[in-house]
Amino acid sequence: MMQKKTKFVKSILAGLAITFGSSAFAETTSSTFNIYLRGIKAGQLKYAYSESGSNYSASGIIQSTGIIGALAKYKFTASTSGTLSKGTYAPRAYREESDTGRRQSEKTISYSNGIPKVSERKLPKPFWADPAQQKGTVDPMTAISIVLNDKKDSTVCQTNFDMFDGARRVQITVGSPSKSENGLTCKGLYKRVEGFSNRELSEGRNFPFSVTYANKSGKYQVSEFDVSTLRGRARFVRQ
Repeated sequence: MMQKKTKFVKSILAGLAITFGSSAFAETTSSTFNIYLRGIKAGQLKYAYSESGSNYSASGIIQSTGIIGALAKYKFTASTSGTLSKGTYAPRAYREESDTGRRQSEKTISYSNGIPKVSERKLPKPFWADPAQQKGTVDPMTAISIVLNDKKDSTVCQTNFDMFDGARRVQITVGSPSKSENGLTCKGLYKRVEGFSNRELSEGRNFPFSVTYANKSGKYQVSEFDVSTLRGRARFVRQ
């Protein structure tokens, strides 16, 4: 039973990391989210973001914590940098590392004219998406930035972009705002597009989520977001 629980927590944290260094920029905002799986605190997401002129930089770490961390150690770190123009993100370089306690891996993605080039130790599987066909997509850490960054009233719940993690392409949309007690709640959809096996697609293509924003001095700041996964509901709650 203990081994089954350990495997479950590792797999769901790894999945959440796919759905995400230091910064040289002057102004950095940072935040921490507690991660709850089926109501049990299982980990933490720490996130930092910076902008300077037309440049942006972001970094994040997801790791198991507490009792769950003692049973299923997992750590995922990622960083990205790129340019931002009129609300459009164009990454230049992305790097990720993961450590399950038994296995370590790393991956880098560089961009030329918006086309990603992937470098990692794993041999590509035949059903993975061709990086050369992924022009205009963003990396996982940039995707997290787009969702988690503070929003102005005019940009809340108006998000639509494609993410490529080096193997799989997904479409992420956020819309349908509704008023909540202290702000707004938006409905989102994580849609598998390309790079998934037939078995993965048979398990599901569309995964809904919601993002709740609190009104903080005229800006909307993410206070919580909920994600439906194949292994249950995951909640990220801002500290």
